Amino acid sequence: MTALGTTTENDAMVWLETNDAVDDQYGGLDNQPPLYYYGVERYTSSYSEDTIADQGLTTYEKSMVVDTAKKESNQFNVEAQKIVSFIAEDTGRMTSEEDILLDGAGTETLDEWILLCPFGSDGFSWNPAFCNVVRMGSEVDLTEGALATDTEERHVMPTNTPNSDWPDPISDAGVEAHYDIVLSGVTPGSFAVGSAAASIDVHIQEGRLGTPVIVDNWPFPTKSGDLSYSEATTASGAMALFQKSISYESKITSPGFSYLVS
Repeated sequence: MTALGTTTENDAMVWLETNDAVDDQYGGLDNQPPLYYYGVERYTSSYSEDTIADQGLTTYEKSMVVDTAKKESNQFNVEAQKIVSFIAEDTGRMTSEEDILLDGAGTETLDEWILLCPFGSDGFSWNPAFCNVVRMGSEVDLTEGALATDTEERHVMPTNTPNSDWPDPISDAGVEAHYDIVLSGVTPGSFAVGSAAASIDVHIQEGRLGTPVIVDNWPFPTKSGDLSYSEATTASGAMALFQKSISYESKITSPGFSYLVS
């Protein structure tokens, strides 16, 4: 759209996903954690954008796709791209906030259930529990500028147990989230005027099965890793270029702990 005056765009998406039945007693979407102690994964994916361009000339173009199908490498479940240019009149301004969040938690799972490669497992091996959260996005406040963003996220992958009532996703492609932002002047050689920020926040918690606690003959992990990471980039004034690329990838790259359940 192209408009002189006031332009708004507001998007909100929350998607909950589990490999367990939604009415199952072991932690489906209708029940609260903790998850059943093996073979269960749950994900929450959310996306939002709030853009207000007031008292100015705005050109806005956006494409967004949410696809719940299983995805291979280089394919994504959530994709959003937008291109915006704004030139204020008098006291006009444009503000735009955008972010994506991916929150995944799972209990220990057999390698053969989640690894497609036959050499990825050394027998009856387990990969431990995890609880990972990543959030990334941007904020801009402009009187003039051209803004482009690209958002991608994948957390649904093919299953290695297609005939099972309790399928587990293949992890070979891996969970990914990407966010790119480019801000510049409306015309070549000009400047974007205002402020811009882009950031990422990550909290990674991983388990270990080297010395498992046994519950009903199943190994139950303890937390062995806890990592938090935050990064923010900001700029204000007359900006010839503000550009940032943020990526997150989580995947299993080696066999888990070999433990034979009796």
